Amino acid sequence: MSGKKISVLFASALPVATNSFEPEKTEGLYTRYHSMIEPYVTGTEGETEGYTHLESPEDFTSSPNESTEYTYSRYGAVMEFISGQ
Repeated sequence: MSGKKISVLFASALPVATNSFEPEKTEGLYTRYHSMIEPYVTGTEGETEGYTHLESPEDFTSSPNESTEYTYSRYGAVMEFISGQ
């Protein structure tokens, strides 16, 4: 690919990376959807022991924080990569 084509690809990737995967936006989504399904995972209508992938209810409770940390980490890596191009 020519240098011009590559620069066009990077230019088109930047808005996607900065808008679609903006950590603040995804953090809100993680929290919102986590709250929606929480009663069906750890609440009175939660998963049945022996039929779940969770080792404890705390695994689910901490999942939005872990997802948010991962999102910030990957977003930083993408921004670093793009800025080096």
